[in-house]
Amino acid sequence: KSSSTSSIIRFESWNLRYDSMSDSISINETISSLNSTIPQNVTYYTEYEEYPWSDRRIGIKNDVIFNKVDIFTVNEGLERQVNDLSTLLNMSYIGVGRNDGGVEGEYEAVFYNVDKFKVIKNDTFWLSLTPYNASLFKGAGSIRSCTVVGFREIETNVEFTVINLHLDDQSDSQRRFGIELAKYRAAFELDDDQVKGPVFLVGDFNSEAYGDTDGAYLVAIGNSTYNLTSSGIDDTFLKEYKSDLYESGNFTFDDLLESCEPQYRMGNLATFTGFNKIGSTSKYTRIDFQFGSNANDGRDKQFDVKMFKVGENWYDDSFYLTDHRPVITDLLFKPISINTSRLFAVGRSTTATRLFTKAPALTSSSIATKLSKVSIPLVGVSLGLAVGSTILHQTKLHNDYANQVALNAEKKAQDLNDKITATTSTSKYDGAFGGKLNYQELSIGSMFGVIAGLVVGKLSSVIMFASLAFYLSLQFLNSRNIISLPFTKVIKVGSQVIDIREMVFEKPSFNITFILAFVLAAY
Repeated sequence: KSSSTSSIIRFESWNLRYDSMSDSISINETISSLNSTIPQNVTYYTEYEEYPWSDRRIGIKNDVIFNKVDIFTVNEGLERQVNDLSTLLNMSYIGVGRNDGGVEGEYEAVFYNVDKFKVIKNDTFWLSLTPYNASLFKGAGSIRSCTVVGFREIETNVEFTVINLHLDDQSDSQRRFGIELAKYRAAFELDDDQVKGPVFLVGDFNSEAYGDTDGAYLVAIGNSTYNLTSSGIDDTFLKEYKSDLYESGNFTFDDLLESCEPQYRMGNLATFTGFNKIGSTSKYTRIDFQFGSNANDGRDKQFDVKMFKVGENWYDDSFYLTDHRPVITDLLFKPISINTSRLFAVGRSTTATRLFTKAPALTSSSIATKLSKVSIPLVGVSLGLAVGSTILHQTKLHNDYANQVALNAEKKAQDLNDKITATTSTSKYDGAFGGKLNYQELSIGSMFGVIAGLVVGKLSSVIMFASLAFYLSLQFLNSRNIISLPFTKVIKVGSQVIDIREMVFEKPSFNITFILAFVLAAY
């Protein structure tokens, strides 16, 4: 997994408060009704009642735009609300209504800038025993869903996954089950190769960090567990998203507030305020979170939290924008190094499947990106192999048999023509790939093969292996006299004469030994 450069991306997550006072006022009508004069003789913090969405949406839009947010996630947004924000923010979103998987009910939507990010994958599942269907967990107050989106930043190729959810406000069991199910899915996404980067879990947990309702939070950070296999869940979901990482127990989440150094934290602590008078803080609590994936005790961490802020939902001369405050983080994504620990891991592999599945439509920018991704490693590997081969051919290490032939070349030169004639018989080539292998060459081939296999990657590996297979096939067919290759049978190196066919077919030389070792090691 690799990206060429680091990148800072700003996340904002916000519970919008669903549109409980719906009206038919358009966006333009709301904008036209705004007061352009500066208020005078203001009594501050007096408008604490809930206002309709048609009044609140402009303030929410301004907050997101002013903060220059890259990824904006929402909870409790109804169809009208997410469509309004898409228009006002000029951002696209991923998400569905939780009640039917269409437009009914609240959306756990993920907004993004289409000019900056490409969606690699996305889907919605439900936090219930039947995750593929819009369904209610027993004892929960509402149907609860979870939106998963894999992104690639177009400019830097940084990749990451966002999982946005809203846990139940009535059932602690649903909250603990829901967060464990989200962790199960998140571990799969981090372990999978389709999206190459960290996973972020965001949303309204309806669970405090510490207190009577802290069950879901404790599950998220790994201080508590929920047994999914004994919950009665449809095991089709568990089979599809099974991962070695989750099974190993080495995956959990970090609270991004805790991950941020104290000198870079700002704003409020409580994320839920309710609609209360100024100074009335009895309902204040922290239940809206942003988490980042933590695998193998942080050894595979691919990001740093640069800043963390809980913003405002009520300004002194206005009304509550919502009953929750926004959570905002700046995340520095690190260039991702090759993960050799998973190179030979036994588990679910999707690489071969994806090579033969339909890919998304290519744009000119994505074609250029793909070509650069393939060509740069190929050029690097080709140069490395060329230099390595040149060095090896200048030493006696690369081919002991070639050295032996060279030393005896003068004595063998007299009867060379007779020997070449004799080697044209079919029986001469029955053991075309037999003979004694050179273990030094096996080691060298393996070394180059491992390097190439790590660097080159999927598509270019297929091309490389196909080319090598084609070369070996031609050599084999030639040895059986099925075809005739126009290669030189005898070469002269200074005053030394070497029989290439004897080197390659009687006792495998650098060519065959190295290539076989290279292919196996790279694979």
